[in-house]
Amino acid sequence: MVNEKMLALSKSHTPLALSDALPFSCQGCGHLCCGNLSTPIHVMPPEYIRIQWYLQRNPAARDTFSGNPFIYDLEHISGLPYLKLNFDSFSYQGQLICACSFLYASTIDAESVLMCAIHPARPHTCRIFPIGMVTDGWYGNKPLQTSYHIMSYCPGFEIPDPDMKIIAGYLPPSEKQTVQNWLEQQMDSILHEEMLFHFFEVITYYHHRGWHLPTYEHPHQAKLDEASYNELAGVFYEIPPLPENPADDHTVIMQHLKHFRDDAETIVNDAIHRSKLSFF
Repeated sequence: MVNEKMLALSKSHTPLALSDALPFSCQGCGHLCCGNLSTPIHVMPPEYIRIQWYLQRNPAARDTFSGNPFIYDLEHISGLPYLKLNFDSFSYQGQLICACSFLYASTIDAESVLMCAIHPARPHTCRIFPIGMVTDGWYGNKPLQTSYHIMSYCPGFEIPDPDMKIIAGYLPPSEKQTVQNWLEQQMDSILHEEMLFHFFEVITYYHHRGWHLPTYEHPHQAKLDEASYNELAGVFYEIPPLPENPADDHTVIMQHLKHFRDDAETIVNDAIHRSKLSFF
């Protein structure tokens, strides 16, 4: 049965309080959170690193997808390099859907189910679905404003039919679960620290100095053109060597992010210089 309250919130995009009830429990269908989305799912450098390290440690996961699952978003509001998940045509049970490149069909108990190839390393946006975080002011000089919304109505708001195939460990949605409960379950403090550092210490630092493409709000302060942007993107999304001990992942990623900030001027000047070189 449709949860009318959640359906109305998904249509109105009314901001939610952290204490608001969130009667949601993922059924594992993969149809809405992994396909047919109208908004891009951005992948920050620390998330990209974790995805690539996960694939290095789990080679079998690479066999579940083909092609390039990432593309650059040249229209990102910051004007700085941002990858987004690549959505492409995907055939499932005779239907053609537009889905994430990491989504694949697997057989469990003789039934075909949709699976995520990088689920343990999935990006922040995927983790907190159906909640969406809208942050205004994480670059430039605006005050920070963050709000949470129901981004899309999902079957996870409903009690499933008895004959439906549901993921292991499923529990029915509960009115006792709050928005804050859900967010805390999906994002641990380590991932949260990496995300905030990238937002406030890296992106904001570059943006204040005009080291970005022209943007809607700052069209004349931009010091990067597309060629130098591409060079900078190669630095932002380079992959550090895989730590032998996964417990060291966070330390290596934070060192990597601090390098982006502390050596920013050298990084940008080198990117601009490389973009002007011609090879014959």
